[in-house]
Formats: sequence, C-alpha cells, structure tokens
Amino acid sequence: MKNLFLYLLFTGGLLLQSCSKQLNGGAATITQTNISFVYENGLPIDAGACINPTSNYAIAISAKISGTPTSGGLGVKYSFNGVENEVFFTSNSTQLKKVTLAKGQNIAQLTISKKEATLYMAIQEFEIVN
Repeated sequence: MKNLFLYLLFTGGLLLQSCSKQLNGGAATITQTNISFVYENGLPIDAGACINPTSNYAIAISAKISGTPTSGGLGVKYSFNGVENEVFFTSNSTQLKKVTLAKGQNIAQLTISKKEATLYMAIQEFEIVN
C-alpha cells in the first residue's frame, strides 16, 4: 500500500511538471520590430514637422514575443544620443520612453538589430540689435 501511494504521488508530480512545461511554451524569444520618435502621448511625428523645444517627446520601441517570458519580461537594449538603456516586454507591444531632445541631431537605436531613428531639432536664436 505504501508503494502504491508513492507511485501515485510520483506519477502525479510528473503530470504536473509536464503540464507546466506545456503552459510555459519553452524558451521565449523577442524580436525588435521598430524604434521611432513620437510625441509624448504616442502620436507619430509627421515628416517635416516643426519640432517645438517646449513640447514633450518620446521614443516608441516595438517588439514581438514568441513563447511565454518570465514575469520580469524580456529586455530590449537601446541607446538615445549614445546613452544605453533597456526596456522590458512581457507581451507584443510598443513602449514609450520619454526623452529630452538635444539641439541638433538626435539618434535612437536598437542595440542588437541596429534599427535607427533620427530627429533634428533646430533652435532659432535671435539677437537683439540696437
């Protein structure tokens, strides 16, 4: 009887373990699909639009996930004007990261895929002449 109990316990544990592996779907992978400059609310910036230095802007990073990631998600490394950072995804989505644009050329790049977005901010400076 004791052996039967141990056998059932062992078999039940194997069944639970195999179910959890099926639910997890194996190792999750992430595909970096896009990076772009947007307004802080996520709306795209039209080509040729004037960049207002008093407005708020962001970088939109899109990714697709295959499988089921861990609770912390899968990271995507990116850089903005040479400063590296990382954003984490738990599902297919686009995440916004607020940025402060610099005068001149601004570059956002996905580290692995090397996809890049550029935005030029020209600031007109006026001089008062007497």
